[in-house]
Amino acid sequence: MSTGDAALLIVTAGDLPQADRHELPLDVGERTGKWAAQLDAALIDLAQPVIVVAAELAAIAFAHWAQLSPLRYSRQIAGAVLLDPAAPCEWPRLGLASTPATPLPFPSLLVASGIGTAAHILALAARWRSRFATRDAIQNDIAGDSTEASLRAALRAFLAPRASSAPTLRRSIAELTPPLASLLFKSPPIR
Repeated sequence: MSTGDAALLIVTAGDLPQADRHELPLDVGERTGKWAAQLDAALIDLAQPVIVVAAELAAIAFAHWAQLSPLRYSRQIAGAVLLDPAAPCEWPRLGLASTPATPLPFPSLLVASGIGTAAHILALAARWRSRFATRDAIQNDIAGDSTEASLRAALRAFLAPRASSAPTLRRSIAELTPPLASLLFKSPPIR
């Protein structure tokens, strides 16, 4: 599978909602090693705390990575928003038959866009000890505690129209971390 077919992982850093957005197209295939190495390179040496927003297959890949990586790899992850995590029938595209049933090592919010996916996502939320919300509830800004409010703000920033062009985004990624930039420069352009 090509990188262009993969969901994007978005890392937001700084004060929301004016946070920087850094995108990483995951190299999804039937081998876990490639996308796991991409996540290692992008996330283990971050200088400041970040919130990760990952959708669909990237949400499953990120959760799997976070559950199996040493805790020091995720020390700068302040929280995660997992939007419409892929259903188990799609996990083989990542080379996975299952994901660990252990809590994520940081606060997390699992979000369902529709009623059809809510049951599957509720089950994952229970396994991973994550909070659950629907996309409508987040867009209607139902309040939560400060951690949940930050996660909701990160999702709203993710869903907002992109203000930066691909070259501007690539420059900001290059400033974040050289390994992440090198991965992106080998990838097709971000649309």
